[in-house]
Amino acid sequence: MALKSLKIGGYILIILGLFIPLSYVGGNKVMQALNTKEVEKAQTQNTYYGILEIPKINFKRQFYAIDSPQNNVNKNINLLKGSIMPKEGNISNIIIAGHSGWGLKAFFKDLYKLKEGDIAKVYYNNYLYTYSLIALEIQDKTGVLYLKSYPQDMLTLITCTKNNDKTQDIYYAQLINKEIINVS
Repeated sequence: MALKSLKIGGYILIILGLFIPLSYVGGNKVMQALNTKEVEKAQTQNTYYGILEIPKINFKRQFYAIDSPQNNVNKNINLLKGSIMPKEGNISNIIIAGHSGWGLKAFFKDLYKLKEGDIAKVYYNNYLYTYSLIALEIQDKTGVLYLKSYPQDMLTLITCTKNNDKTQDIYYAQLINKEIINVS
């Protein structure tokens, strides 16, 4: 597997590397309810681009198009430039970054609990894409990401390493299923 260099604006990596103390409000149940309410609101208003769901950690959150003002790591999970969205005839790689740590915007705070074989789902363009985690990589925060290149459709998730502000975790998941979903 060849390494592929992907330069992502240094500000994203620097922002991902910052620990911003925000008040912690009441634990996972409050955060899950808040996330679910926001997703339902976005679904009703049809303002989001897609939805990322990770059942093992009770995570479900909308994400926005790369050029949307809502596609900002300080507001949401962040669809990164360099992402290739799924469509017929190309190999996709959806690359999403998010804060970990504490606070209301620490959407990826439980990503560290994932293991190989865990499932992530992406709802996008009237399809449900199901991915299985195949690898975790830890890289130093240098302002440049070196993402592995795989010959199949992938989902790549990026966040800070738990209890280490000098490294970041990169989770690679491969597509295992694609199905049409009904939109009413």
